[in-house]
Amino acid sequence: MTWHYFTGDHYSCESCRTCFVPYEDSLPCPRCGEPATEPIGFIGEAASGLAAHKWEFGDYTPPVYTPHSRLEMFFIVICQVFDAISGQDDFERALDDYLQRCEFDREYEQSHLRDLAIKIHQRMEANTAEQAER
Repeated sequence: MTWHYFTGDHYSCESCRTCFVPYEDSLPCPRCGEPATEPIGFIGEAASGLAAHKWEFGDYTPPVYTPHSRLEMFFIVICQVFDAISGQDDFERALDDYLQRCEFDREYEQSHLRDLAIKIHQRMEANTAEQAER
């Protein structure tokens, strides 16, 4: 089963209407800098989804995935990024190298995707450490 458990449909900046994932309270819009008015619990859900996909399919990206919301679009891209850099010793360096080779429609998308991936990776590491302590 693929992961489709994201709360909220999407978030658009109230100022410039840019779609992004406000994963922290008052996170600035990556395009105009306007602070988000409500955070979305995307990081924890994405970390859980990545772990579930890896366990069930052997990869972060499932063989078939139909996104039903903007959040799910962000998530499937994150899945692909994690697969592309899986096994690298330096996550951030591998992420930067990978993102440099990608094309983005909008200038702010690369940095926003990078921030999301780093936060999700940190959450996954924390979850792994927590499970190891049990």
